[in-house]
Amino acid sequence: MILDLLNALLLAILSFECFRTLQACSYMPQRGYCKIFFSKYSLLLLILQVVAVCCRLFLPLWITTVPLAMTVAITLFIKRKCPLKLTKRIWRMLITQTALCFCVCHFATYHVVILALPLTTLISWIICLPLDLVIANYYLKKAQAKLAQSSVRVIAITGSYGKTSTKDMLATLLDDSVAPNGSCNTPLGIAKFINVNDLSKFKYLILEFGARKVGDIRKLCKLFPHTYGVLTGLCEQHLSTFKTFGNIIQTKGELIDTLPKNGFCVLNGADRNLQLLGNRGICEKKFTSSSVVEEVQSTLCGTEITFICQSQRYKVSLPQVSNYVVDTFLICLAVCSLLGQSVEDTVKNTVKVKQTPHRMEVSYNGRFYIVDDGYNGNLNGVKNCCQTLKDFDNYKIAITQGIVE
Repeated sequence: MILDLLNALLLAILSFECFRTLQACSYMPQRGYCKIFFSKYSLLLLILQVVAVCCRLFLPLWITTVPLAMTVAITLFIKRKCPLKLTKRIWRMLITQTALCFCVCHFATYHVVILALPLTTLISWIICLPLDLVIANYYLKKAQAKLAQSSVRVIAITGSYGKTSTKDMLATLLDDSVAPNGSCNTPLGIAKFINVNDLSKFKYLILEFGARKVGDIRKLCKLFPHTYGVLTGLCEQHLSTFKTFGNIIQTKGELIDTLPKNGFCVLNGADRNLQLLGNRGICEKKFTSSSVVEEVQSTLCGTEITFICQSQRYKVSLPQVSNYVVDTFLICLAVCSLLGQSVEDTVKNTVKVKQTPHRMEVSYNGRFYIVDDGYNGNLNGVKNCCQTLKDFDNYKIAITQGIVE
């Protein structure tokens, strides 16, 4: 019995990679979970299966646990770019996985389940799914009720790129506003932020809306009704799930379709693809224009932008070094102005703007500068990164894993 429980626990820990992959797919196996069956992880399971069976044939039963324990120890020391987050949902599925593995170990032997761990993970997900849906619905309803009872007005930001950078800058430049940290753009992620924060202190709530398939933006708009919107740009991002660029345009346009007549949407005028959305919806639409920019000076310490607004010349200094920081600033300036904030107040707030982590984030280690663009994963972002590096007359070394999607 004790040996069966030990084997079950080890198998559950060995399943971490399965749960990590499922978590990366937003707990939707159809979005890429099957790739684990053709990964190095599955090859490792196959090798362990063969070794365990051979040990079972020629050695005492307790010794067969040794290769399993050694494999678990090795996998725990492998660092992942996106490690498994042990959320309450993951804990529920891990407990279910342990129970399933214990039944197999007790009534058969653990050797028969090693190669099937990706499948048992799916079974654990299915068993926990009804309870997970009830819990998720509870938190979403709670967030909706809290948002409806508050007087805060929602500004929703979406696009194929630049969402988090725009959200962070806008939250700094716009007075009486608040926004989640990081890339918080899923229904439950947004709901969690709303549920744990006091919205009564703020006038505006800035939210980032992410999407991987048609209908995702419309769902977020329904869950968290917005009065104002921002579209940062369109490109061939998440084509593995969207399938066509037309579907991306359709989905991002859902943000405009759901805006009220008394609202507005600011669109990045530097992105030609957004012109395709100019006739969508019933709200006011404003395209930004770089014609107001008089001069841009960039160094590895930041970017200085001189622009003309209402016949007045202004100069701002921002810590970002990327070429697209001008577009981001113009978007934020337009939103602040449309909401009635003076240009002087917006310019004054620029001193509080910080770099967004892993988005062209510059640091200095005493010997050389490091430009961390590790979160980047789309063609437009990579082009801008390369162009930015080209503008600096230094010796450069670029390290990249390529574009995943």
